[in-house]
Order: sequence, then structure tokens, then C-alpha cells
Amino acid sequence: MTELSFFIPGEPHGAGRPRFVRASGHAIDPPAAVSYKHSIREHVEAVMKDRTPLAGALRMAATAYWIKPASWSKAKRDAAVWHTVKPDADNVAKILCDALNGLAYRDDAAIAHLSIIKAYGPTYGVWVQLEEI
Repeated sequence: MTELSFFIPGEPHGAGRPRFVRASGHAIDPPAAVSYKHSIREHVEAVMKDRTPLAGALRMAATAYWIKPASWSKAKRDAAVWHTVKPDADNVAKILCDALNGLAYRDDAAIAHLSIIKAYGPTYGVWVQLEEI
């Protein structure tokens, strides 16, 4: 079984709703989503430099981390474990899967098992683990 794991630094974002151009029928992703996908790809390109994309059925486990706001009271910061505000977990998964397409794996349709965790941590970022199953 082949495994791959890496950390993507930076504040996690979710996939935004695309805007549709009526005249051409094309969908345009929001600029923030495009920028975040680009930063994911830049980081993972360095990780995948000497590797081939994973193939076959895949399991993806990702944990997205946010920093607790300094404006919160000490009691609230101490109690907070799970990030329960936007972006939604499914949107975090969508942007990760799309950004890793053709890079870490051939197509995100091969992901048969997906786990996303949103939590508070010491730094912003996403820890991704991929495994052929």
C-alpha cells in the first residue's frame, strides 16, 4: 500500500460558489478559491517532485486547523477544540480534492473514503494523508 502525507500551511478555505457567465455559460471560481488552490498546488508540487501520482481506490484523511481568536476569553479559548463556523467541512474537502487532482492522484473520483476534521490548533494549515486501499 502506498501512502502520502503532507502539511499545507496557511489558513484553510472552502470551495466558493462559482459565478456563471450567461453569455458563454462558463463558470468562474471566486478569486480567493483560485488563489488558495494555487497555493495548495505549489506546496504539493514540491512534495510530489520525485513521486508519481497515487492510483486506484484512495482514502483521504484531512485535518484543517485554525488559530483560536485572541479576542475570545481565556475560558472560551481553553474550551474550544472544534472549528464549528464557516467554511463547511464539505467545502474544505472539495477545494482540497480539486487542487490535488492530477498532482497527488490522477482524479479525485478515485477517493473512496474521505474524512475531514475541522479543529483549532497552534497554526493555520491542513494535514493531509492519502493512502491507496
